[in-house]
This record gives sequence, structure tokens and C-alpha cells, in this order.
Amino acid sequence: MWDETFQIVGGLRGDFGFKDWKWDVYASYGEMNHTEDQHGNVSRAAMRELTFAADGGKAICGGFNIFGAGKVSPGCAAYIAREVSNDTKIQQTVLEGFVTGSIFDLPAGAVKFSAGAQYRKDQFDYAPDALLQGPDLVGFNPAVPVKGDISSKEIYGELLIPILSQAPLAYSLDLSLGGRIADYNTTGTISAYKADLTWRPVESLMLRGGYQRAVRAPNIAELFSPQSLGFSGIGTPGAGTTAGDPCDVRSSFRTGGAAAQVRALCIAQGVPAGIVDTYNQASTQVEILGGGNPGLSEEKSDSYTLGAVWAPRIDAPFLRRLSVSLDYYKIELEDVVGSLSVQTIVGECFNTGGANPSFDNSNFYCQQFKRIGNGNITGVLTTQVNLAAWKTSGIDAQVDWGFDLADLGLPESAGAFDLNLVVSKLESFEKQARPGAPFLESAGTIGGDLSGGAYPEWKSTLSATYRVGPAKATLRWRHIAAMQDFRSVPVFSPTAVDTPDYDLFDVVGSWSFDERVTMRIGVNNVGDKDPPFYTSYSNSNTDPSTYDVLGRRFFVGLNARF
Repeated sequence: MWDETFQIVGGLRGDFGFKDWKWDVYASYGEMNHTEDQHGNVSRAAMRELTFAADGGKAICGGFNIFGAGKVSPGCAAYIAREVSNDTKIQQTVLEGFVTGSIFDLPAGAVKFSAGAQYRKDQFDYAPDALLQGPDLVGFNPAVPVKGDISSKEIYGELLIPILSQAPLAYSLDLSLGGRIADYNTTGTISAYKADLTWRPVESLMLRGGYQRAVRAPNIAELFSPQSLGFSGIGTPGAGTTAGDPCDVRSSFRTGGAAAQVRALCIAQGVPAGIVDTYNQASTQVEILGGGNPGLSEEKSDSYTLGAVWAPRIDAPFLRRLSVSLDYYKIELEDVVGSLSVQTIVGECFNTGGANPSFDNSNFYCQQFKRIGNGNITGVLTTQVNLAAWKTSGIDAQVDWGFDLADLGLPESAGAFDLNLVVSKLESFEKQARPGAPFLESAGTIGGDLSGGAYPEWKSTLSATYRVGPAKATLRWRHIAAMQDFRSVPVFSPTAVDTPDYDLFDVVGSWSFDERVTMRIGVNNVGDKDPPFYTSYSNSNTDPSTYDVLGRRFFVGLNARF
């Protein structure tokens, strides 16, 4: 395996010679080439030839007998082996320019304007080995070539309007407006815009609020990632759990008030009527087809924010470096790009979340998988799709505070102390899989599908820093609240494993030899805390993007500026 990456960036900037107007243009080109070698493949045709050879393959390669250790000669092992090489190439071209300056003056100040244009093109080319494109290999799933590109032409502008300044109850009042129009070769023309208002009734207090419509076009990976076959767990059926094939007679779906409807749907899907009342699923894993989807549309969101920042302008020792901010947000997303898990697709087909109350086989979820002749599930489509909607709201708070130890009566050389606290409270995070499906509350949960992820109700980071002369030392505490395994949403699963409160401590120190050279040393995860495990993330049974999977580690670094 090898990678080759390079990027070229160049630009110019200057003044128009008129008031404060400036211009800036740049261009960049980047390319990444990735080659992956796969070993351990076996040719079906070669194995078949040796297996049915009259002399057991002795004349061809020295002898081929799959029964018993050492019965396959080195020559025959090499004869059936196949090595393949896959190539991936990603290219990006960007051209952008913008202008900025003051348009005219108002009593409160100058009205400032900026505008620009951008051209961008991302290209993706995946070329699997010719052997992988056919059915002959055993060891890796078949792959197909994928090639595609995304190009966009965009224009944007922003306007800053000072409404009031140095007025009673209005130390300042500013309005910011912005907009962007983009034309994509994949999704067509899309637009985004915003409006923000900032009000300082007094110099030490700032109130802010705004609305923003944001748009995100699907990226290269979501559109063009190779679609390939794989396997995913569906679980074991049983009473009190929604895991497994709902058609299995041991499943909780086959009892209760909807048992007759479940049975009828199983037959409609292809479970033979003659075995439907004795049917057992053959495996806890099913075949899936995952990857990109060129038919995706853009995501859209509406965001509402309201907040305040207080920095007292008081010449008191313990208030000079105090700043407190509090912000509330509410965000609604539509057509979210993501993938659905096997458990969700199969479960919703059988109305676990109310998405198919009529138990109709033409339901969206039921059309995402098939059954073979013995009734077993196969071919579950887990490719990227536009999910329906997400809705989230919460509060973010930050406190920055510091003081010199001389304020406590100590010598001036005693140093200074700084404190930083960041706290996030997630009030709600509701997810809807498809239009018409119910919203499922994810706040306080971890895992599952609909992008998976972790959504703790509380997260915080507290950093305490002591500075004296050229030395600085910081102790950091990171906290993530306990979470429920999403497998238990909306129906409790006895196989689910929740995560406990998670706390990490880091220590970092630095020494500045002069203005140009600084040495750093530290320990991350001082207590060597292991990540918690839960069952709905089958790849590693934990979330490496949320928890520390590396354990205690030490580092030393040197920064030098020339």
C-alpha cells in the first residue's frame, strides 16, 4: 500500500486605491493517489482445476490435497494464489476571488460589503483490479469501477450595517446579512442565507441572535463510494427483543396483537407458506449492499441562535479577566444524508417504530431487502440515502477567568492562574428515518444507525493553567455523561449495554526559551482510562470518535519559528 499526495496553491492580493477597498484571488490544485495491495486471494478456477485433476495436481504444481496440514505443495499454493491491486485517485481544483470594502457611512459607522465567486471541482476515480471485477476470487467481495466528479460555481456576498453607536441603551447595534448561490452539476442550483443581530446595551454586555439557512451538497464519498457486498449482524430473535428476523417463530413479532399481520407479511415477502409456522432464521448475519448513491439530493437546515456575552469592565483584581457566555441553539435539518442499519430497515418494515402500520410489503423499508427460497433475508440495501429530518436544541456555556497571584498578596513573580470551563447541555436530538416516520429521541444515547454517533446530554471540559515566567502547566478534565445504547430506542433490548460517565485527565507543560523556541511535554489520559463498550457498534464495540481508545500516552514537542 502506498499514498502520494501533493498540493499547489498560489494567489495575489492588493488594494483598489479607492477608500479601503481590497481584492484577493487564489487558485489551488491537489491530488491524492492511493494504491492498495490485497494478498490472500484464491482463484476458484485454479482450485477447481487442481481439485478435479486425476493426479491430484502433481503434474501441474506438485500436489494439491486440501485435507490435512502440509498436503498442499508450495507450488500449488502459489498456483491458486492471486494478488490484486486497487487504485484510487482524488483531485480537487479551486479558483476563488473576492473584494471587500466600505460602501458609505452612516451615523453609527461605515456600511461594509464583501462579495466573491468560486469555482470548485472534485474528481474521484476508483479502479479495482480486473480480477476483483469478476467472480473468480475467493477472499474479497467483487468490486466495480467507480468514477465521478462534483463541480460547482458559486457567488456570495455579505453586508455589515451599523445601526446605532454610542446611544442610550445601545453602545452598539449591528446587523449582518449574507447570502450564497451555488450551481452544482449533481444537485442543481441551491441557495443559503443568514441574518445576525448584535446588540450591546452597554460596553460590557453583548446580546446576539440570528437565523441561518444552510445547504450542504452530498460529497464525493457519499455519491461515488464503491458499492460492495458485505455482511451485517441482525441479532438473535427472542422474547422481549426486536433483534433477529421478525418472521422467525421465536421472535417477539410472532406473538401479540399483530402476529397475524406479521405472518401475512412474511408470506408476502417470500417465506414459504408451508414453513412459515416453523421458520427459523439460519444466521445472525445477513448479506448487505453498501456504498455511495449518485441520486442523493442536498441537505438543508434552519438554525436559530440566541446568546449573551458578559465581560465586566471593572478594575477589580478578580474580575479583570472574567468573561461569561451563554448561547441557545435550535437546528432543524431536512434530507439528511446517511445510511440505515439492517436492524432499522427490517424492524421498521415490521412496524417497530410505527412506519408501516398496515404491514404492507410495498412499504419503503420492506423494499430495501429480499428473501431467498428458504425465507432467509438477503440483499439489504444500506447505501447512502436522504433520510427525512433531524431536530436538535441545546445550550452552550463558557467561562474564562484568571488573576495574578500578586492580587492575593504574593510577590509579583508568583505568576498567574487561568481557568476555562466549557459546558454543553443537549436538550433534544430527534431523528426521523423517512418522511412520515416518527421522530426518535436520541439525546442521551449512543450508537445505532442514522449516522450512529454519541449524543450525551452533558459534556464539559475544564482547564486550569498556572503560568510563571517562561513556564506554563495545564491540567485538563474532560467529562462525558452516561448514555443509553440506542438499540433500546424505542423498544428496550435486553442485549443492549449502556455506557457510564466517562472522565479523562490530561497534563500539559511548556517552557519558552525565548520568543521563537518553545518546548512542550505532557501526558494524555493520565489514568489510562479504557473506553466503555456497548453492543450497537459492531465493528469495535466502542466509539473511537467519542472515547479515547489509545490509553495513556506521553509526548514531547519543540516549536521553533525562524
